[in-house]
Parts: sequence; structure tokens; C-alpha cells
Amino acid sequence: MSGMLSRIIPQNVQATDKVAAGAIDGLSREVKELLNKWGWKTATPLAIAAAEEVIATRSMRSGEFLVSRGHFTDERLSELLSDQPKDTRTLEYIQNVEPQTALDADRYMAACTEAPFYPLAEMEVLSKISPEVIAELDRYDALLVLTEPEGTLALVFATYTQLSRFRSQGRGEVLNSAIYQEVVNLHGGELHVALSHPLSVAKALRELQSSDENTTGVGRYANEWVVSKTATNISPVEKDLARLLDYCLAEEINDISLMPARNGGYEVAVRRYGDLVTPEGLSSYSPEMASSIKRFLMTQSGANPTQATRISEPRDGSIAYRSSVGACFLRCSFIPTNHRGDLNNSMSISLRVLPQTSKPIEVKALGLPEQVIKDLSLAMRLTSGLIIVVGPTNSGKSTTIAGAINEHVNIFGEKRKRLSLEDPIERHIAGVIQFEPSAKEGQAGRLEQMLRAFKRHDPDMIWVGEIRDMETAEICVDSASSGHVVVSTLHANDTVSGIDLLGRLVPETKAFQLIEAVSLVISQRLIKTVCPHCSERTPSTEEEQWLFDSYLARMGEKATLPETVVRANKDGCNECRNGYNGQLPICESLPMTRQARDDTMDMVVQRQAKHAEVARHRSLTLLDSVMTLLHEGRVELGSVLT
Repeated sequence: MSGMLSRIIPQNVQATDKVAAGAIDGLSREVKELLNKWGWKTATPLAIAAAEEVIATRSMRSGEFLVSRGHFTDERLSELLSDQPKDTRTLEYIQNVEPQTALDADRYMAACTEAPFYPLAEMEVLSKISPEVIAELDRYDALLVLTEPEGTLALVFATYTQLSRFRSQGRGEVLNSAIYQEVVNLHGGELHVALSHPLSVAKALRELQSSDENTTGVGRYANEWVVSKTATNISPVEKDLARLLDYCLAEEINDISLMPARNGGYEVAVRRYGDLVTPEGLSSYSPEMASSIKRFLMTQSGANPTQATRISEPRDGSIAYRSSVGACFLRCSFIPTNHRGDLNNSMSISLRVLPQTSKPIEVKALGLPEQVIKDLSLAMRLTSGLIIVVGPTNSGKSTTIAGAINEHVNIFGEKRKRLSLEDPIERHIAGVIQFEPSAKEGQAGRLEQMLRAFKRHDPDMIWVGEIRDMETAEICVDSASSGHVVVSTLHANDTVSGIDLLGRLVPETKAFQLIEAVSLVISQRLIKTVCPHCSERTPSTEEEQWLFDSYLARMGEKATLPETVVRANKDGCNECRNGYNGQLPICESLPMTRQARDDTMDMVVQRQAKHAEVARHRSLTLLDSVMTLLHEGRVELGSVLT
């Protein structure tokens, strides 16, 4: 019994040589002490790596550790610490400013208390345990893991909060716990605590759950979902989804795909830097878990409040999510596969994660080309006009508009009145009165009704989240023609296509009004940037030259391929993920000069093929923008071929 407690509760451990069997020559005394404390009988590479990390971490400050984990540079750390408020702990402050550090902050705290971090994939999770033990493990977000064949058990936690909570128990609570009784029966009470990736723990925990789990707690809030660190009545499905969402918030990931598998479960993917990847520690959900996920998301989002999981047509819903990691708005889309004979009721689920933030967005900090910033600044200084930002989904359109509006606030301050109508409100912007259309059924024209009401509230600027139909397009044109600056987004490939599409949305009788109202069209998309620390420049190949020339011929553009191009290191380094370290916008800008309006008139009103004539008036093209980044060695050639 005392052996068990000595490993649960940190104590000073005397040095021994019990790890001699299988020990590596030159193994330090400190490493041996830790391996003995953790009950390792053999000095495996995994055990040694865990011990060496703890030893190295003990001598580091929290900020240094996060730098070593690749979250930011020493320079960025110095900037953070210079703004740290008094009476605020460094780690707590950094997590608030840089939420993506949350997982490694837990890892640091665990190491400082001599609790190792174990990669769960390399260990055996105990599965033949009683339901009482499984229930208790679930309350602690933990697993019982066999560290090595014939070795001791580790109680592996998903978070440092739960690890610390378990350690802080009194001796009596520990001895009476179902976990301890199971450990005594299996391994005579030998146990130590450790940490692992929360998604890995979540997936393994779900595999231990019985198939008849229900989703208690669904519908406690109307489309609002709040997860507390100390919550004890949260259902297993809520725990799993909360971990996934917290991971996305911390990693600044905006899209989650739950793709139906043949067995009735889900394959899980998230979009990072434009590519679909598997989130760390979670690749799939079992059929039983998939059913619970569908029911919870459809009920909580309002897509199907009856809690049924069978639908025959697409449904949409939304959830306001908040946890200790952050807050976000979830756009939920459900599409049934409707396969004949499908007994699993397969359904594809897409979750758009829109972080809620009130931090001002400076347009100059977005990485936009200088010409675009100049064109935006001029358009925002006018007393009227329609500014449109076009591009595909996930191209940063709303962020650019938020930056432009903040520029308007910086220029005019409280001398101008600004209203916005967004569905949903993605971020709170100082100086703007923000509205969201009612979600009540039977109010299909609510968006148009509110926009028409805006004009009676004497605004100087109106932000419409997206032009989705003819009614919205017509109201935006009317507003921009009557003394208001109007900004909005549209799904189109480039600036000229955006003007053409807008011309098809408004009535023919208002085509002239549209052309006179538009002041600026910007096209934008995001491309991956290579890591400057591990990328390399090499000569361009003949195949790359052929691809480059073929692409330019198809686009009707001209450019010269650099003699050398940068290539990402697919293995990555401590400063990046698989050779990439972020995204930057590439842009195209079309200011509507008098001549541009005349040429656009022929294209929109006369329906003449004037694309090339209108395109000549662009102050910057997408190709110009991306070629600048290619010459600077910030993007790969593949990013040019967008």
C-alpha cells in the first residue's frame, strides 16, 4: 500500500540502481532515479526520453520550455513578458495570450512535478477492467496503462488539472477508490501518474465505454454549450467533442470533418494550412460513439431538436461553445449519404470553428500586399461605395474586412456610425453595432427586413457578412448608392468574376446603379508558407518549368520562373509542422476608376465578353502577389498554381 502511495504522491526519492537490467551505458544517476520512481524495470528508449525531458524541463522557465516546443521565438517571448501584468503567473498569462500553448503548458507543469509524458500509442491500455473502474477513470479523464511487459501500471491523465486533482486526494480517498482496488488486484498496488495527449486518452476511454451510453445533459442551454474544467456531470460524448474543439482552438484550426466510415463510425480530419490532416491522437470514432456524436450535435445545434439521428435531407445548425481554452461559434452542417440499404444511417458532418475574439485586427498585420492596403484605405475614406472581398471558403475574407473596418475606426473614430449584419457574428469589433438575424422558423426574409431597417438608423457604414442572394445584393447596391459605405463578401474566383456575378444578382434595371456604386473589389485566398528554418532552395526543374508555363498559358498571364525555388522539409523541425509554419494571403485588387466602370458597363449591361478589358484595370493581380512571395522564398512553386 505504501508503495502505491509513494508513486501517486510526489516525494523525494533516494537514488538506487534497480534499473540496472537493460540499462544503457552512461545512463545518468538522475535518469535512474526517475525510472526507479516510475517503476520501470528496463531502461527502454521511451522511458529514457521521458526521464530526460523531465530533467531538462526542471531547469527551464515556462516560457523557455514553450519556445523549445516551437510555439514562438525568443523574441516573441520577450515581447509577451514585457506586457505581462503584475501579480499574474507567467504560464497563466501566456496561455491567455497564446491559447495554442495549453497542451504543452500542461506538459511543463507535469514535468515540474516529475510526472512523465507518455505517447499512448506505444503502450498497452488495460481494457479488462470493471465498469466501476471505467466510470472512475472517465471522471478523471485517465487510463490505466501497462508501461512494459511485466512492468508496473501508470495512471495516465489527459490534463494536468485532473492529474493534480487526483494527487491532492487524501490517503483514505485513494485507498477507497475503485482504481486503487483494481491496481491492488492486478499489480499489488504499484502505480505512478503520467500525462499523455488528451485526444489519445479520449479515444482510448471511449473504446472502454459500453455501447449503450446516452448523451445526458443535451439541451441544457439553447444552442449554448459551456464546458467547465471542474464539471463532473458531463457526458462522454461531450468530453470527447470538447477535447477536439479545444485542440482546434489551441492550434488555430477552423474546420473539422467527420467523414462516414463503412463500419458506421467516423474518420476524423481537420484542415491545417489548407490541407486535411488527422488530429494528433484521434483518427476515428467507433460506430457507437458516432451515433452519440450525431445525436448530440444535431440536438445541441438545433438542426434536429427531436434528438432523432435519421434525416433524409441536409440540415444546418449552430452552437456557441465556451471552455477554459477559448470560445467559438460552431457552424454545423449535416448531410445524409442516403445510400440504399445503409443500416448505419451514415451522415457527413462538417464543423466550422469560428473563434470569438474582441482583439482589434490591424490591417497592416494581416500580411496583405501594400497595394491592397492602399486601395482599401482610400475606399474606406470615401463617403459612399460598395467594397466587395471575393474568394473561396476559408480564404480569410471576413478577417480582411474586419481589418478594413478597424482602419475606418482608426481614421474616423466615433464621428461615424457603423452597423453590421452577420450570420454568425464571428468577432466583436470596437466601434461597430453588430446584429445577427433571428434564427426563428418562418422568417426567411429576416435578413432583408433588417437590412432595410438599417437605413432608418442613420449609419455611415454597413457591413453585410455575405451577399447570398438577389435581395441582399439589391439592398447592398441601394445602400451604397445612397450615401453609405457598404462592405461585404462574395464567393468568386477573382475580381472580374466577382463583378460579373454581382451583375447577375441584381435586376437589369439596376445594373448601371451597381457599376456606379462599386468602389473596390478584392480577391483573396490563403497559401501555405514554408518554414524559414528548415526549408532549402534548389534549382527549378524542367518539369516545374513546363508546369509553370502551362499554368500561365491557361490563365493568360506572363511571368518568369526563378532559377531557384524554395522547398519545404516534409520532416519539419522544432519551429514548424511538416515544413510549413503558417499561411499568408495572396490578393488581387480592382479599384473602380472611371475607365474601369465604362468597360464593366459593357460586360454587365451589354453582356459582352469584356473580361480582359476589365482585368487590365487591376492594380494588383493574384499572380503578382504570389510571385512576390515565391521570389522571396516564402512559398513553394505549387502555391503559384492556385
